[in-house]
Amino acid sequence: MLNSQLGYAVGGPDWGGQGNPYILKTTDGGAHWTRLTLPDFVQGWQGGIDCLSTLHCLSVGTTGQAIRTTDGGLTWANSGMANGYGGYLYTAYWANSRRPWPAAPTVTPFVRPTVVSPGVSSYRAAML
Repeated sequence: MLNSQLGYAVGGPDWGGQGNPYILKTTDGGAHWTRLTLPDFVQGWQGGIDCLSTLHCLSVGTTGQAIRTTDGGLTWANSGMANGYGGYLYTAYWANSRRPWPAAPTVTPFVRPTVVSPGVSSYRAAML
């Protein structure tokens, strides 16, 4: 939740299941949720979302797609993930006000590992 009233949730079809990904938004502390309209190119399930502000959010999914909004979820656009990645992205966060970072479980040429704790690594794409 961004504050006591505004929050987002993500999801989609189960592994190999049919259906569309979704992003839900609440403006009343979770009492009601609205399904936001996503671009047709977004497939699989959305694995994570992080918002820098009430207007700026980044969402990532299982097909390596990263999308962002600058208008509180009214519209979503491709966020510039490297072409051909195709790996799972499970979560996202804003490293600072200008650079969102999706997190991936695999190492690729454009993903760099960061040690979270001994024996545990998180992989973050360095391309948004």
